[in-house]
Amino acid sequence: MIIGSVAFLRRRRLTAPGPLANRAWQALATLSDPRRREVYDHVALHEGPVTRDEVGVALGMSRSLAAFHLDKLADIGLLDVSFARSPDRPAGRGAGRPSKRYQLSDLDVGISIPPRRYDIVGRILARTLGAEGKRGAPAEHAWETARLEGRRFAAGYLEGGTALRGTTAGLVQQVTADCGYAPVADEGHLRLRNCPFHSVADAMPGLVCTVNHGFLTGVLEGLGADGSMVAERVDHREQGGCCVDISTDISTEIDTDPR
Repeated sequence: MIIGSVAFLRRRRLTAPGPLANRAWQALATLSDPRRREVYDHVALHEGPVTRDEVGVALGMSRSLAAFHLDKLADIGLLDVSFARSPDRPAGRGAGRPSKRYQLSDLDVGISIPPRRYDIVGRILARTLGAEGKRGAPAEHAWETARLEGRRFAAGYLEGGTALRGTTAGLVQQVTADCGYAPVADEGHLRLRNCPFHSVADAMPGLVCTVNHGFLTGVLEGLGADGSMVAERVDHREQGGCCVDISTDISTEIDTDPR
């Protein structure tokens, strides 16, 4: 399920699972109230910011109730807040205080059960199509594009201070869990029990397995784990599982419970 408006700009994204999973669930819970969802939908219909009074009149609720719902949506990051005087009121002394105004933020919220990350595979496939003029097979471009995406994704953990575990293997397990792979330590490797690109894999299994392999290879490189761990294609995956395993020589450092 995706909650948010369509816009032609780069948007911040909250995804569950992920390092901001709690905020994603909180955003969903915030919108579970029917009246609050009405308020959100009303703001979404407007290009510019709206005031509490405008929302209250449009939806037949008191100004204080409209303000309550608007502020709840702003607190979780679904709305942005600004202040401005109405253009109908004269400027200068006596014009009164600026009105509080609300408009959609650049935040997208994505939640799926079981975990899926179609934003990642969509980005990879779009960039692969953008490289059509290059020589070589499409699968080669997809693998390399996925590897670069995996490196960028993993590097964000190190740059953003998201790394919470002391060992490289533990961090690999955390990042793959946040991507939705549902990793479990199993006799010297991480077995990935969930494919975060499931629906796309059903349509294009060979290409998506290539993307998975490239992406996970890039994740290991981005975390500096490629010297001791390797992403390997597997011939037979379990139902709903990933077509890639991560082998390691330091399995004793892998936590059997990634959460």
